[in-house]
Amino acid sequence: LSVDGGDQYELEIGYYLTEGNWWLWCLDRYIGYYPASLFSQGVNAADTLADHSDIIDFYGEIYNSETALTTTDMGSGEWPATGYGKSAYIHNILYINTDGNYVDYNGQNQLVVSDTGRYNILPTWSSGTNWGSYFYLGGPGAGGAIGA
Repeated sequence: LSVDGGDQYELEIGYYLTEGNWWLWCLDRYIGYYPASLFSQGVNAADTLADHSDIIDFYGEIYNSETALTTTDMGSGEWPATGYGKSAYIHNILYINTDGNYVDYNGQNQLVVSDTGRYNILPTWSSGTNWGSYFYLGGPGAGGAIGA
């Protein structure tokens, strides 16, 4: 596990549509799949995940089943502006276009932060660095104390 202010560890994850299956790539290998045909039952397969995807999402999320606001940390619980070594991040956010080329994701028109008093995101799209498109995300939750 990564340590706040210490060693950082990363995990490469990807989904790929190959030979009629959506394969999950993780830990330097394909670890499983689900058949793309699951999405074409009763509809035109060309309009579904049986053929392609046309939406991608990258995000942080916490869950709270209580009515009171949660103090649950997102990521490390640090604010995104604290940057590398402190805040959680996702980098090399890519998709494969219809020509089969990898393209940096640009999510500037899709950013949603439900409560900037508890959590936030700090994106950099198409950075021109070896991180490509990336963002830092996180926060301490409602009344949460960073580092607690």
